[in-house]
Amino acid sequence: MCLTTLRHYTSRTGANNDGSDVDILGQGRNMSDWLHNLPVLWMALVVFGVTYLIAASIYAGVNALAVGERARAFKAVSPGILSPMGIVFGLYLAFTAAQVWGDIDRANAAVNREASALSAIVILCRKLSW
Repeated sequence: MCLTTLRHYTSRTGANNDGSDVDILGQGRNMSDWLHNLPVLWMALVVFGVTYLIAASIYAGVNALAVGERARAFKAVSPGILSPMGIVFGLYLAFTAAQVWGDIDRANAAVNREASALSAIVILCRKLSW
């Protein structure tokens, strides 16, 4: 009985009626979980890669449109766009870091609760086996 309870309690995920995974707390998975579940190196590569692709597409668009008379107007606006783009990138990076930090805190709390519950189950099994 105790071993069955212990196995049931230590299962990390269950399944909803539609077959999708759900964690033990009953919370569904978010759309951005794939990014937050990446190792830090891969997350940095994805973030910088997407930022590079966005910057390259903006650069290509500006160069395609900057012909003739519009070239002078685009050259005057380009330095003014760098600061807001840097701010947007910094905000995205800060919010992603805050999300990861919150996920780590929730994960640590869940691990501590589970370890405490498992310890209580082991103590209860020892007391009931007399």
